[in-house]
Amino acid sequence: MAAIEASRGSPTFSVRAATGVLGAALAAGGTVFAMRNGSTRRVFVTRITAAFSATVAFTAASQQLFVVERFTAATPTGGTAYTPMPHGSHGASQIADARASTTAALTTAAVVFAGAQIPILGAASPAVSTNVAGGLDLSDDPITLGFDEGLCIRNAVVWPVAGTGSLTAVVSWFESN
Repeated sequence: MAAIEASRGSPTFSVRAATGVLGAALAAGGTVFAMRNGSTRRVFVTRITAAFSATVAFTAASQQLFVVERFTAATPTGGTAYTPMPHGSHGASQIADARASTTAALTTAAVVFAGAQIPILGAASPAVSTNVAGGLDLSDDPITLGFDEGLCIRNAVVWPVAGTGSLTAVVSWFESN
């Protein structure tokens, strides 16, 4: 409730985080979505929803696990850049960069990851057309990003040599001084 009260009158936004078809043998720790706060305003992430769809069946005894993690120091590169959508007529977001991977993980040279991860979505040995959904409702206790801090979605477990899939997510937040 406190976050909802604090957000009243604050600019609110959402951005999609849709990957392309991620290839087999995707590395553990691969970053598939990232957003970075590029201003002195604080960004309060209130909701993250995600869905994973298998496009080629994964081999037996495999696992997919996506996690949310904070980062600093640099911005992941590559993939496709997305523009946050304002929920009102209050102008552009202070998010300096939001992007999702295409067929491989984003490049994270010089990025410093916080190390603490929150699982957002997991599946075991998904077959073709398997859809798994998950998310985090952070409205009562948002993840706060200060200047040059970012939030990303990472693949936590190395994928087997057979199997591909895509991740679609939506991240929502409000901004305040």
